[in-house]
Amino acid sequence: QDLSISSQLEIGVRFLDIRLQLVNDEFRVVHSFVDQDLKFETVVKDLYSFIKNYSSEFLNISIKEDNSSVNSTIAFDQALIKALKPYEDVFMLNESKLPKTLGDARSKIYILSRFSGDVGIPAYFGWNDDDSFELDDLYIQDNYNISDIEEKKTDILNTIKYANDNPNKLVINFTSCYLDPGFPPTYAGTTALAINPWLKEEISKNNDKLGIMLIDFIDEELSKAIYMRNIA
Repeated sequence: QDLSISSQLEIGVRFLDIRLQLVNDEFRVVHSFVDQDLKFETVVKDLYSFIKNYSSEFLNISIKEDNSSVNSTIAFDQALIKALKPYEDVFMLNESKLPKTLGDARSKIYILSRFSGDVGIPAYFGWNDDDSFELDDLYIQDNYNISDIEEKKTDILNTIKYANDNPNKLVINFTSCYLDPGFPPTYAGTTALAINPWLKEEISKNNDKLGIMLIDFIDEELSKAIYMRNIA
């Protein structure tokens, strides 16, 4: 992303995909082998501050252990509990189900846990990497290793259709991907330049609900287009 966490929240982002690695008993925000140069403590404080300032809102965060722990004496889930314990009035550490109504969700942060443990809404067992699949009350499209952009566009549109045909599912539609027809593969910046303008145009064509869309390099225009379509 090229916007800070706080800036993303201010333009309307309400779901964040956070990848962590535990190093020397402290969390690093990472994506695969790339260190994001961002402290998890900073992310937590930004999320907490936002919810405290806007109590009618709520947030979902997906947390994944993206790399194995290094020189750490505590399990990943226990380290997460320790890190979030001071903010447990907002972070729903013990909630294992999605809220049924918007009223129930307000002023809270729900955790989709892509790691083994008893924190948040479990999404570790049954998560099919680089695939589209159902998982309890969820439907996830996360096909990220693609042969061409048209393949990803089809995945995104099929998932939007699924969201409209299945209103009782929480649909999570990853628009992020990378092209891997050769070497070196093309990563997020290049694919986002192709996906994001196309997505803005597609959203403007009809009144379909979109569900949750996870987007690389989101901007205010695209964020607004998504949330206005979802509340229309």
